[in-house]
Amino acid sequence: GTNGCVYSTWGSTICATPDGQSSCPNSWPSPDVWYCLTSLCPGTVVVDTCVSMVGNSFDTVLSVHTNCPGTAVNELVCNDDDLGGCAPQSRLTFNVQAGQTYYIRVAGKNGAKGLYQLHVNIQFPAPILICAGDKTVPAGQPWTFDPPNVPNPCCSNNLTLIAFSPQTNGNCCTQTISQVWQATCCSNSATCTQTVTVVCTTAPIIT
Repeated sequence: GTNGCVYSTWGSTICATPDGQSSCPNSWPSPDVWYCLTSLCPGTVVVDTCVSMVGNSFDTVLSVHTNCPGTAVNELVCNDDDLGGCAPQSRLTFNVQAGQTYYIRVAGKNGAKGLYQLHVNIQFPAPILICAGDKTVPAGQPWTFDPPNVPNPCCSNNLTLIAFSPQTNGNCCTQTISQVWQATCCSNSATCTQTVTVVCTTAPIIT
């Protein structure tokens, strides 16, 4: 299972056995290695083996399945060569649902075996960011901006929340001060603003 954005690992099919198959031609009976992926929230996943060791000619085949053992029947997507990209290595994209387990198969073409780097990038939607309502406060009284609400279980481990420098407008008696908040999860961001109006509550003294 994962709640992260990016996962990378080196692996090898050299000592593996053929335990599944896909609809991509020439990927059976190649030795294969399997990975399980469970996401807490819906999103899009990109999987690739584009990074290879110097001198490594291992031609990978990737596929994703909804059950184990993986077959062409329970396959969601497969890719042999990432044409226009990192061919002869592989890259594929698929959508995930919350709580569903997906099985990623790394195999070789025409029975090939070797070393690979598996790279998984989970792309969540932009986080939900809810600022507190605007408010009015009397001049001369202490006050603070109210922290926003970020109800994002997907981003609990990967959420960054920042507050930009407040912007002030108005005259010496009545001022509006705005605070912009930004929440970022897996490179996707959302912003919201709270505005505080500071007003004079006592009449000026004329001497």
